Amino acid sequence: MGKFVYRFDSIKKAKEMLEKKAQKELAVIDREIEKCEEEFDRLTLDEKNSSKNLSLSKKIAELKKIEDYRNSIKKKIELTRNRIKLLEMQKENKLNELIAKSKENKIFETLEEIHLDEFINQENHKEEKIINEIAVQKFIKGKD
Repeated sequence: MGKFVYRFDSIKKAKEMLEKKAQKELAVIDREIEKCEEEFDRLTLDEKNSSKNLSLSKKIAELKKIEDYRNSIKKKIELTRNRIKLLEMQKENKLNELIAKSKENKIFETLEEIHLDEFINQENHKEEKIINEIAVQKFIKGKD
């Protein structure tokens, strides 16, 4: 029996590499989202603490510094919130891309199975012909 060679093997391997790359990119985005969420939580906690300090402070200079600090934290919170939204959109796009790549890989796997079945059927047919020829030759030799 001959060896099966899938003619789209190089394409299949390239598609698999692209799928793995998309998986890695998705993981990086997930890690970035986690970092931003941790930063958001930390900033929110800092804002709460600064509110407590604002109520405890009695000097105008301290009040001004704390208020400036709170404003900068609010800006950072808003930037972090926007960053998280952006990353969520990127994540959604990567998930769609990953789903498409998975479908492509599944199609190539199915195609490979079909080609393998065809190859096996052709090889079996060739073997049947050879066996039939041998049987005919033996039958002819037996008559002589």
